[in-house]
Amino acid sequence: MNRLAALAVPVVLLSGLACSEPTSVAGTWSGSNARYANVLLDLTEVGDSLAGSIDVTPTASSPFTTVVSGRQTSDSVYVWGDPLPPSVGGGFGTSFAGRLIVGAQLAGCLSAREQPCSQIVLRR
Repeated sequence: MNRLAALAVPVVLLSGLACSEPTSVAGTWSGSNARYANVLLDLTEVGDSLAGSIDVTPTASSPFTTVVSGRQTSDSVYVWGDPLPPSVGGGFGTSFAGRLIVGAQLAGCLSAREQPCSQIVLRR
């Protein structure tokens, strides 16, 4: 094999790795932390658009569910829901922004109702 061919083989192999498809975030993700006793994020995806629901049980409050939509860009995920009705705290939306990490986990920030960002890890 000549030098040019020997150089081309690793370049082709590495370029194939760089063009790999992002991992799907579709499915059910769950987790908890000090602020949220239980979080269940259920997502479906079409292209880079996401849709689904999030069930949140605050540690010292009643659980609630909201419909979410969002997007995935490479390993980043962002979903948001409409403002909640007055019967469950009203006026504030729910959002999650995170990244896929090793071991089928989403690590990020959950903000629900009037609460500020709370770091949480969601697992499949």
